[in-house]
Amino acid sequence: HRDLHSFPTRRSSDLAIAHADSADDQFLGLLARDGLNFAPPDQMIAIAHERCDAEGLSHSGVYVFPNNRGASPYMVAITRMYNELQSQGLATAQIPQFFGDAITAYCPH
Repeated sequence: HRDLHSFPTRRSSDLAIAHADSADDQFLGLLARDGLNFAPPDQMIAIAHERCDAEGLSHSGVYVFPNNRGASPYMVAITRMYNELQSQGLATAQIPQFFGDAITAYCPH
């Protein structure tokens, strides 16, 4: 597991673009605080963005497949992300904290 101190430091030439990744820095800081450094930062960031993209899907309606069975698109997306996070080594009990950190850093509401 990598801790926050093992991430590259910024050079003065990077300061011009620092604002572009402040949400990424916030997210990685939240994960480090919560002890959730389980995969390379770019993979954790990508999954976090997926979580916030899924936020726009319906949370209440159920998508009905032709055989009248099925889950809402939201639940399908969340289940896929749970599986992806577990395959990266995150314990099931830690996933809600990961999602909470993702929402804090990336979801607009």
